[in-house]
Amino acid sequence: MLQFGVNHSLWGVGSVSDALDPPHKSDNDNRFIQLAWRRQHSPDETYSLQYTRSNKDYENAWVIPGAASGLPWDVPVDLNYTVQREQLEFQANLVLDAHSRAAYGAEMRRDEIQSHTFFAPGGSLSEEMYRLFGTWEWRPHAAWLANLGGMLEHHYLAGSTFSPRFSLHYLPSGRHAFRLGLSRGYRSETFFEQVPNYGVSYAGVLIDQIKIPSPNLKPEMIDSRELGYVGSYPELRLNLNLRLFNDHLQRLIEAVKQPFPAELSAGKRASQDQNIVDIDMWGAEYQVQWQPEAASRIVFNQAWIWQKARDHLIPGSNDENEMETSAPRLSYSLLAMRDFGQGVSASIGYHKVGQMSWLGEGDPIPAYRRFDLRLAKAWRTGQGRYELALTLQNLFRDQQDFEEEIDHQISANRAFVSLRFWD
Repeated sequence: MLQFGVNHSLWGVGSVSDALDPPHKSDNDNRFIQLAWRRQHSPDETYSLQYTRSNKDYENAWVIPGAASGLPWDVPVDLNYTVQREQLEFQANLVLDAHSRAAYGAEMRRDEIQSHTFFAPGGSLSEEMYRLFGTWEWRPHAAWLANLGGMLEHHYLAGSTFSPRFSLHYLPSGRHAFRLGLSRGYRSETFFEQVPNYGVSYAGVLIDQIKIPSPNLKPEMIDSRELGYVGSYPELRLNLNLRLFNDHLQRLIEAVKQPFPAELSAGKRASQDQNIVDIDMWGAEYQVQWQPEAASRIVFNQAWIWQKARDHLIPGSNDENEMETSAPRLSYSLLAMRDFGQGVSASIGYHKVGQMSWLGEGDPIPAYRRFDLRLAKAWRTGQGRYELALTLQNLFRDQQDFEEEIDHQISANRAFVSLRFWD
């Protein structure tokens, strides 16, 4: 199977009220290609190999007039960067006996980034990451199913970690299933969190140091517990999926202001990332799927989330407040799909997201809604199947994604054309 995609976007950024970041253009190019091979020796034995490569080129540069910066010369700002990721993954699925089966695999990944501003003076970084993973499924009885798995990872910044997971399913009938799940996972720090050197310079003179390296960072960790239920009600043509969860997140990374080196201007501070915040999260979510006829389907999702944060560096800080409101208390979506035959299909989506506070450079934003439309045409040839689709997003022009200022709102309609091919 071969998949590839290309996306180009040109955005107006900056603000008329910010002399240091005036209105200008930002150019964003994304490309990916995916090659997949699958071999089935028997119904009980399958092997697959997949290669993926993705690239992103981001251009965002402008000039700060000397009158705005307080300097006797204009200062060019260059926030351009290029990112590339390559992944190679192998996976095997085996049936061991009448009561158990297993899956195992390995993955290699290489990350590269180039930015003369964010990673001065060299401006280029590249490293490799390796993973081994496996899972074992055991059914001792028709009504019971257990799953035990884990992943061993060696990350170029985080070192070696092991992520275990366990789940137990009770299936009293073919229509109902109950699930208990326990897991631990990690998020490894990024290049920009651990090894940045981000400053503004002109003619070899450092004007302002914005971010400095964080050599003592540890990977963020999450412990998850969940109870779930899946039910099928064929007489109503309805399926229900319900989940209750509790997540404990530790060592979350937040920026802390640190004094400049002594040779720079006194009283100024640079940003440094540190592991300082823990979060307890509780929530409930459900999904209802209704299929009134074979060619139509309606899906409704709803979720509630509560969070409690602890800042180990400054209790009661803004970081705590932002973390506790970083997920909407209530959100829901409605999706309606229709197959008109002859390969023609359409879907309509409505999403409502409650008020929340974005982390990092984002702002508290009010609740918003989004209305999307997708039209597609699929066809088959002797070489495989194709699908051409048109997607229209944010038709209400009401979505506010990340920042509060009107100049930064993504309030425009967006349109995407996609072409898929598969065997």
